[in-house]
Amino acid sequence: MSSTAQLGFNFLANIANVTTGVAMQNIEAAAGEFFSAKELARADAAYLAAMKDYVGEIGSRDKKSKLALVDEYFNIKGEFNKHMKFSDQRRSWLKRVFGSNVLFLGQECGDHWLYNRTAIAMMLREKVNVPGKG
Repeated sequence: MSSTAQLGFNFLANIANVTTGVAMQNIEAAAGEFFSAKELARADAAYLAAMKDYVGEIGSRDKKSKLALVDEYFNIKGEFNKHMKFSDQRRSWLKRVFGSNVLFLGQECGDHWLYNRTAIAMMLREKVNVPGKG
């Protein structure tokens, strides 16, 4: 209950979460070990381009957008066990709309951008060589 009161629907906590995350990502980009500032900017552009299809699938049980598939396949947030135990796919639409996850919508949206921004920037740095195709 205390976390719901302090973080749920708390605009200032949501802004603080994103601001801290962006500051940490910029520090990492300046260090250049895992991604650069240029790759981070390209990741933002790729994320925004992918959001159109992703937002269109909100509430759908059948995910087909690239961003949703990358999130699921690479388990970007590291929540595989959580999704297996408390899968929204097994809940009715009423439980999904009025569940506790809605209280933390601001936190989840900020985290979604930050986690995916980092993952996409790291993917831009890694080159994959497919045998026979380059």
